Amino acid sequence: MAATTTRMLQLLSLLQLHSYWHGPELAERLGVSERTLRRDIDRLRGLGYAIDSVRGVDGGYQMAVGGRIAPLTFAHDEAVALAIGLRDVAHGSDPSTAEASLRALAKLTATLPKTVREQIDLMAHVTEGPGPRMSADQPTAHVLGLVAQACRDGVRLRFDYSTHRDPRSVDPAPLSEREVEPYRLVQRGRRWYLLAFDMGRDDWRTFRVDRMTSPVCTRQTFAVRELPATNVAEYIADRLRGLRPEYRVWFTVEAARSVVAPLLHHNDVTLTDLSDDRTRVAMTVEDLDWAMISLLRVGHPVSDLSPELALHVANRSALLQSMSPQLPPHPNES
Repeated sequence: MAATTTRMLQLLSLLQLHSYWHGPELAERLGVSERTLRRDIDRLRGLGYAIDSVRGVDGGYQMAVGGRIAPLTFAHDEAVALAIGLRDVAHGSDPSTAEASLRALAKLTATLPKTVREQIDLMAHVTEGPGPRMSADQPTAHVLGLVAQACRDGVRLRFDYSTHRDPRSVDPAPLSEREVEPYRLVQRGRRWYLLAFDMGRDDWRTFRVDRMTSPVCTRQTFAVRELPATNVAEYIADRLRGLRPEYRVWFTVEAARSVVAPLLHHNDVTLTDLSDDRTRVAMTVEDLDWAMISLLRVGHPVSDLSPELALHVANRSALLQSMSPQLPPHPNES
């Protein structure tokens, strides 16, 4: 019976992975006969999953479009990743999506095993700062979960760490083995950071979690040392300012502050009312492209750009204009 249940879960996962499966191919992936496959499909239908079948030589199966949604199945790391995303949206600036995200998060956690619920809950207790809105440098949910677990349990953490690499180099970034006493995870901008006491350096260090590989929670506990600052998030922000350039930019939006605020998903932004329908925006960014994206997001006329930002926008505009003859015509153009 256990083997049948495992196979049906695998079948459900495969059906959710692709829009259509050829019958013989699906049976081969499961290692069963087509007759057994048909029985498993009927079992899933009996559980409430809407699955369409196509007869004939090219017959197969697919999840029905618009059918009743039955309970989904997630691997542990998928559930943690989904919960992190829901928490991020729930703490965002759009109240309409925040409420729905909280309801979805409550439903998700209520159906998960205790060990997975605990891993999701501890993420809220050992992290600081608002969640990132988009990132090309996101660590896996597995790595985040292990780091958060080490912070919660107060055990030393070992991992291989990739140091900064010159982007012009084709060589891989060098790795170094680290053993640390982890204290807190911090979300800043579009990345995750770990504040920890580095045993090899005998000092506090800040690590980018996406540069960690093969993390291992040891059984060696430790007493928390005196922290280098009272505010961990501000401490890490100060450390990062010394490691990379940052740009302080500003611009004026021809819209009320209440309209502009929900459109700017950024950690370090200040809004100032100039009038009922004009708002001054100031932000600190690591990348001027990110500031330009903020300009596009507001969707209202802007003016009075800071000199550095104005020059960057002009350069990017010239680049786009040089590309325009190579771009395909707009679908609405005749």
